Amino acid sequence: MLVSEDPENYRGHVVAQADAWLLGSREVVSLAAESSYQKTLRLFGGSASELYYAGVIQNETVLLRNPRLLLNLGLRAEQVNLDVSGKGTVRYGNYSPRASLIARLKDTHTLRMTWATAYRTPSIWEVSDLTSGVSNYPPPVPMNYVMFSNLSLRPEEVQSFELGYRGRPLRWLRMDAAAYYQELKRSIQFLQAGMPLIYENGPTRKQAGVELGLMVRPLTILGGHLSYSASRTTEAGSGQVLHDYPTHLVQIGGEISKWGSHVTLDFNYVSSTAFSLMQSDPSGIVNNSVRNSAQTLLNLRVG
Repeated sequence: MLVSEDPENYRGHVVAQADAWLLGSREVVSLAAESSYQKTLRLFGGSASELYYAGVIQNETVLLRNPRLLLNLGLRAEQVNLDVSGKGTVRYGNYSPRASLIARLKDTHTLRMTWATAYRTPSIWEVSDLTSGVSNYPPPVPMNYVMFSNLSLRPEEVQSFELGYRGRPLRWLRMDAAAYYQELKRSIQFLQAGMPLIYENGPTRKQAGVELGLMVRPLTILGGHLSYSASRTTEAGSGQVLHDYPTHLVQIGGEISKWGSHVTLDFNYVSSTAFSLMQSDPSGIVNNSVRNSAQTLLNLRVG
């Protein structure tokens, strides 16, 4: 069987939205609907299609005017139908609620609290398969290296909670700070280094972190910025700390504008990562541990 190296994709997407002001402009209700259709041809010798449609309702209410207190509630209901030729059809239905409370204490100080749930359904590529008999799919692989579809995959689910602050404590200082906690359930990944390769739902991951952003401009011609992110990811149940995402991200820089010229200097740092990577060798598929060292980047621009 010859396998296409260049599948054909066709996609259409339509969105409609209506907004209404209620209670003397103290409340805004939004209704939205969207739908999309994707058809993929010559995909590993077959075809697949995805039909998506969703409805969204959102309500924002002004609870207090001074200080200004906003309550935002939303709900997305969605349906995804995946059809893989010769394999069957699978349907996913999800409900994604969210809620946020925003307090604008002054024009220069805002606090927010947000809770949300979101889903990612398996893509066409994750439920389609590369069957035995492949002869020309790059890179060249032995006949028995195959990937099977898994129509029993369930959507990934993320539940998150965030506390944040945005404001201008001083005339020359802008600040954005947030602390968050989230859980990733049923992550889609390769779990076993065996044949056939197959996407499966993995264990729950938990992540907690903080983010900080600062912008300073003590003088009209002089400015600087700093952003920092720290996170800790663990596997639920075992409590094992995972390092497949950078634990620390840092960017610091400054700019000078004078006499029609502009000079910007940025420094970026990404901490090391360690993850598993499935690779092939003469004995079959093996799961190797890969570690990327910390990375730094210095960027100077003159204009």
